[in-house]
Amino acid sequence: MRKRLVSIEDNLVLVIERPILEILKIDEDSVLDVTTNGTELIIRPVHRSHDKRVASATKQLRKEHEETLKKLAH
Repeated sequence: MRKRLVSIEDNLVLVIERPILEILKIDEDSVLDVTTNGTELIIRPVHRSHDKRVASATKQLRKEHEETLKKLAH
């Protein structure tokens, strides 16, 4: 799919069609990670479920290795 940027006030905007938004499960409240590799623009949704999984895994790791972590802290 080829797109053109749309000028709105002093900004250029990329319009993303609803079907793509639905596939990626993003909406106007979604946080997007925007980066570049020097030649390409990379836009990725940051899903909160990922953050919850990381927090849960960290909590489990701390629980399982509490004594070792205490020893490493000293």
